[in-house]
Order: sequence, then C-alpha cells, then structure tokens
Amino acid sequence: MAAEAAAVTFAPGEKAGTVGNEIKSDADLDAAILKQVEYYFSDSNFSKDKFLISETAKTPEQWVKLATIASFNRMKALNPSLDPSVLSRALKPSTVLELSEDGTSVRREVSRWQKTLGGKLYGSRQEIVAYARSLISESSAGEAGSVSAEGQAFVTDLLAYHANPAEKVGSGVASVKVGSNPKFPDTKCFVIVRTDGTEVDFSYLKCIDNIYPKDAAPAPRRSDRKRKADGAEGEPPAKRGSAEDGDASADGFVKGLICVIKELPEGQTVQSLKAKFAEALEGGEGKVKYVEVVPDMPLAYVRFDSVEACTKGLAVEGLGSISLLEGEDEEQYWEKISDKQAAAESKGKGKGKGKGKGKGKGRGRGRGGGRGGRR
Repeated sequence: MAAEAAAVTFAPGEKAGTVGNEIKSDADLDAAILKQVEYYFSDSNFSKDKFLISETAKTPEQWVKLATIASFNRMKALNPSLDPSVLSRALKPSTVLELSEDGTSVRREVSRWQKTLGGKLYGSRQEIVAYARSLISESSAGEAGSVSAEGQAFVTDLLAYHANPAEKVGSGVASVKVGSNPKFPDTKCFVIVRTDGTEVDFSYLKCIDNIYPKDAAPAPRRSDRKRKADGAEGEPPAKRGSAEDGDASADGFVKGLICVIKELPEGQTVQSLKAKFAEALEGGEGKVKYVEVVPDMPLAYVRFDSVEACTKGLAVEGLGSISLLEGEDEEQYWEKISDKQAAAESKGKGKGKGKGKGKGKGRGRGRGGGRGGRR
C-alpha cells in the first residue's frame, strides 16, 4: 500500500506547495493519513468546511463514514484503493478523533462538540437554538419577562461564548430576563440585568455561532465541492454562493437585503411604502419582499429580494433617513423573522387531526391541507 502512495509530493495537512516526506512504509502511510484526516476535523478547517459540517449534522452522534473521507482527493492520492479499512487502521492512535465500534465511521472526540450549558448536555446547534427560543417564548408570557433559575443558568453559561463576554457582564450579572432592544421593540431577546442596575441585551445566536459553526444549507453536491489535492491549507472548503445573492447562512440570514427608515413621515403605510420603492425599482430586476411599519414609532423596515434592489432602495428620497441595516441590528432582525416563521410552522402543525375530520378528505386530513398543516 505504501508503494501506491510513494508518488505523493504534498505534505498532508500542510499548505499548498509544502513538500512532504517520501512514503516508504505502511507506518509512513498511516502517519500521513492520520495527519490529513485530523486536519479535516481540526478547529482551523472544520468551521469553514461546509461539506463536513453538513455530514456531521446528519446524525446526533456526528459520525462521518470513512468511505466518504476516502473519496477526498488527497485521500485518494494516499489511498488509491479507496479502502476504508486503511483509514480505520491509521486513525486508531488518534486522541482527537474517535472511530465507531465497527471501524467504518469517524467523528471528532465528543468533548470537542458536546457542551454543557446550565447543567444540561447539548450535542448540536439545533438543540441549543430550540431551547433558547423556548425560553424566550415562555418568559415573554411571564411577569416582567422573568426567566426560571434553570434558564438563567443556561443563559449565563451561553454568554461566556460571546465575543466580548466581559463587556456584556460589566459589574456582574444580577439576573437574566427576556426583553427587547430599543431599536426592535417587538423583537424579544435575552437581557442581562447587572449588579449596578444597568441592563444590556445580547445576541444568543452569535454565542451559539462560537460553539457550533452554522450548518451548510443546502449541502454541496459531491460534484460541486471538487476538493483539490494542491489546495491551500490541505483542501479548501466548499465555495460560497455568488456575492450577488447576498451572504446567506444556514438560518436564512442574508446580508444586505434590509433598509431601515428612521424619522418616517406621518401618514406612511405599508402600501404607500411598497408603492414608493416599487416605483424606484421599476424597469430593473428585484422587488420589495416585505415592509414593516413599527406601530407608534417613526420607524420602518423594508426587505428586498436582492442586494441590488436594496442598494437602489437606499436612493429613494422623501421618506426620512434611509440606511442599510447592518451588524448586530441586522442579525437580530433576521432572528425575529426566524422566530416568526418557527411560530407559524408550530401553529400549522396539528391542524390535521384524526381520520377524515374537518374539510379534508381521506386519512388523517383536516384543515391543515394534508399532513400536519403547512411546513
């Protein structure tokens, strides 16, 4: 087997152009495979590798088939036979990777991706997001947005993963509640009440981003990822989509699509704003997707279907001060959209109850239009 890989010139796990040592024995081959696969799952590569992120997200245990790893170009150079057992043998000594009992799959060592927050163990981004959203929903209905003791422990542990936790904590955390950012009065978020009486909100999604990278959605097809044997830093992660379509995340967050209007003149409505922006976009590509006028405030948000359309919208005159929604304000607004969509989907589930009940015909169909309403 070592003879088949003897012609390899790259250095496993190193930058392009780095020449590796000649592979003369099976021990050399095992060492090269181990270094390359550990690189794939390393902190420096994994967080940027859409394909591997999507593969690990397929199961709660985050196993990836060795046959899949064997198909990567650098692995094919090291293991031309594509025999997964060759990888299994090479990976056994690893302290940062785990092999499945049957030796056919690999994953990062569990302490690298399982996190304890508020005394509870979480194994995925989806689990943390779901619990955070349930806390916000439950606490919003409570008195003064109060959060349970269990929930407060969860939030304070989550805050430790913020980019600037010390800045948010300030004089110290007295308690946690659910409130809103003054710029988004109808969007609920976690608020830290400090020991000196001051309050500050923060984005829980940004904290989760630092624990788990956002899953790639949709996962790139194998033919699209084209891992190159001479790519920088081993093999490059899948390329992002066109910048013209905006920078999209797995949660549907697309940068550069929302304008915020401040000092909105009295009398403006959703319909009048739509008409005004539609006029500005007439003759070109793009359209207004959604307009929100904040009640009792001279404030509105306009969401477009493309970055180009949003850029044209910034030039509209006579509507107050128009600017691009950016940074944490933009992320919180998308967070609000995501929460509304989740609430709508939750409400849609369960409408089709029983056999043949309601207006729908056939088994299990009700008003939801089939199986559990809108999805």
